[in-house]
Amino acid sequence: MATLLESRALVAANRTLLTETRSRIAASRRSLNPFFGVSGGADPALNEIARTLLGCGNLAPIRGNVAWAGHGSGGPCCVCGKPVKSLDVEYEVEDGERRSVGCHFPCFLAWQEESRRLAVPRVIR
Repeated sequence: MATLLESRALVAANRTLLTETRSRIAASRRSLNPFFGVSGGADPALNEIARTLLGCGNLAPIRGNVAWAGHGSGGPCCVCGKPVKSLDVEYEVEDGERRSVGCHFPCFLAWQEESRRLAVPRVIR
């Protein structure tokens, strides 16, 4: 009976190792393959653009997690202004007026990061 329990424990441990290995392989493919284009956070220049657009009111802050992703529509990105091609993934976010605006993934990351910065109350000394 002890060998059956030991076998089940070994099978469970192997499944855990397989899951971890698969996620590491996927992460490696994303970082090594230039097709994916995103290996970390948003580009600092995109953060500056998003901050400027948010500051002047041309872009509404992202509140919550209201976003959809799909094939690019060919329309201009609301952050960088470049077209979101059909091969790109386009992220759509509802702004306050229930209007959906689309952007590239790196642009979405910058927009989201700058929106979070706006939401954090500043301490005045």
